[in-house]
Amino acid sequence: MKKTFILGLSILFGCFALNSCDPWEDDSYHEGGSGNGTLLKEVHTAYPDSSEGLATYMYDAEGRLTEGYAYANILDMETYSHTVQTYSGDTNIHTVSQSYMAGSVFSTTTIDSQLNGNTINMTMEMVAGEQTISSTSEITFSLPCGVDENHTTVVMPGFPDPIESISTYEFTDANCSYKEYVNGDLSSTVTMDDKFSPYTTPQSIAMGTAPHNPVKIEDAVDGTIETIVYTYNENDYPTQAVHTFNEESGQTGYTETFTYY
Repeated sequence: MKKTFILGLSILFGCFALNSCDPWEDDSYHEGGSGNGTLLKEVHTAYPDSSEGLATYMYDAEGRLTEGYAYANILDMETYSHTVQTYSGDTNIHTVSQSYMAGSVFSTTTIDSQLNGNTINMTMEMVAGEQTISSTSEITFSLPCGVDENHTTVVMPGFPDPIESISTYEFTDANCSYKEYVNGDLSSTVTMDDKFSPYTTPQSIAMGTAPHNPVKIEDAVDGTIETIVYTYNENDYPTQAVHTFNEESGQTGYTETFTYY
């Protein structure tokens, strides 16, 4: 993952797939509102240039994520994202994420998700200045791994017609490792471990899935290979993740440290 400003805590339109993303899977939930060492409290990210990122999370009495902050660089506390989530019953989730630059709102993203049987319908609108990007997604899933197909339609300024894409997922083992195909072409191959992930999404909660941690991500488009080595606690949740990339990718590695309630 390149060191870029995090526009949202995990709910931006770039990761509609729900199975595997980068920043958008930062919404965390596990059973038990008291936490019991499994609710993610903070993630510190250390980069080779000695800068440090920080994400923090807050929950309701049922252990559902309600609010979070993400800072790409803790030396610049006026550039960050703030996410608030509200829940209506067990089937509706409303999320608002605002990104700030120099203390002013740069963009606002609103996502509404509704669960209907084995389908999740999502609508998204991101407003940045006078520009608006909107999308709708129909996501079908099955247990134990989650999303089987995601059909997304995006409306963007400057494009006369909506942009449609269909992502499908082929699960390859009991840990829900998978191959992702976008419009029929292989996009990535992801190998998962057999431990518990601190990262999930409200939609994953609705689906009833329990994601694992990716240990290798191979991008079929640009050849980037990301390898992740974890240290786990007594509950089999990671306390540290060391990310490295192949030389051809041109990306630099980084280290995440996880703190739980």
